[in-house]
Amino acid sequence: MTVTGKPIEAKEGKDIDVIAGKGVIVSPENKEEWVADTDGQVIVKDNKITVMALYEIPGDVNLSTGNIDFIGTVVIRGDVKDGFKVYAGEDIIVNGVVEGAELKCNGKLTIAGGVSGNDKAKITCPGDANIKYIRNATVDVGGNLTSAQAIMHCKVTVGGKLTVAGKKGVIVGGQVIAGLEINAASMGSNFATPTEVIVGEVLGLRDELQKMENELKTSIENLDKTKKGIQFLKDLQVKMGGNLPPEKKELLTKLTRAQFKLMADTKIFAEKKQELEKKEQEGADERRRHAKVTCMGVIHTGVKITINKASRQITEELKYCTLTESDGEVKVGPFRAN
Repeated sequence: MTVTGKPIEAKEGKDIDVIAGKGVIVSPENKEEWVADTDGQVIVKDNKITVMALYEIPGDVNLSTGNIDFIGTVVIRGDVKDGFKVYAGEDIIVNGVVEGAELKCNGKLTIAGGVSGNDKAKITCPGDANIKYIRNATVDVGGNLTSAQAIMHCKVTVGGKLTVAGKKGVIVGGQVIAGLEINAASMGSNFATPTEVIVGEVLGLRDELQKMENELKTSIENLDKTKKGIQFLKDLQVKMGGNLPPEKKELLTKLTRAQFKLMADTKIFAEKKQELEKKEQEGADERRRHAKVTCMGVIHTGVKITINKASRQITEELKYCTLTESDGEVKVGPFRAN
């Protein structure tokens, strides 16, 4: 209506023919009822309704979008701003820069603009990752990680190979860890910036094994305490001629139930621990055979290199070389690309 209260007649709408696209099923019982046959984002375009396992953000992830949690692939055309979170059930693709944000996916990761983490960024990816540069961030990649420019003052853990490509590709400051190889044009800086380079182990698996060992130990200790409590109540029952006070009977029942649960938990923890130990050993054998650090340029003083638990502090500059482990020592040899 107008400001004076006079009604304004609405225009008649026009019917359109809507088409069911990919990911949409028309109900055979009711042609006007359409349902999605997959989880994803509903898209209406050119009179067609589709459900795509892909969520596209045309700009930045910021206050206008909020945090993102999507079951499929997430594509971000802009930046991921400071303090925001992006979770994806599949891949994450960011065309811009990631600031002090948290990214986590179950597939692959691509960040075309790089990461300027402000010591707050946390990135987790079980597959391969390609990131232009990484600064002041924590990154955990299960597969291989390729960076086109630099990794600076970060904590980076990679299950496979870590490569800082390009003629000026540099690793400086912080700690980088890879299961198989680390390759870069240069490591450290002219100012002897403390830089730790570790190859031949994956901390994620070791941490998981340590956690399981702690859980097994706690379960065994609790089981022992429970057994002692049950035995104490049974001895008390004998002394009292087979009759316990109601509260003691209830406690005995609870402890007996707890004992069975703890026995089951202890068995499960022991089996998981054995599986992890086997997995770690199998992975360790492969890592020992392939573990190496290669540098096309300079490894500066201030860099500490560890390969298969053998360490070497760089006290004189090394150039165009490949480092491997032999007989418990880090050996320096000529540069080998493969």
